[in-house]
Amino acid sequence: MAIRYLEEMRRISHVTPTSFLELLSTYKKTLKERKKLIGDAKMRLAKGLNVLANASVEVDKLKSELIAKKPELERVLK
Repeated sequence: MAIRYLEEMRRISHVTPTSFLELLSTYKKTLKERKKLIGDAKMRLAKGLNVLANASVEVDKLKSELIAKKPELERVLK
C-alpha cells in the first residue's frame, strides 16, 4: 500500500512507532470482539441443536404412544 500511495500521490508514507502500536491495539480489540461474537453464536447454535434433539425424542415418544392408543381411539370414536 505504501508503494501504491507513493505512485498515486507522489508522497512517502511514514509509519511512526506510536501509530503502529495503535494499529496493533485496534487489531487486538477487534479480534477480541469478533471472538466473543463467534463464541456467542456457537453457544446459541449448540443450545438450539440440543433443543431440537430433545424435541425429536419427545416427538418419537408421542408417536409411539399414539400408535399404542390408536386401537382404543378407533373403538371410542365408533
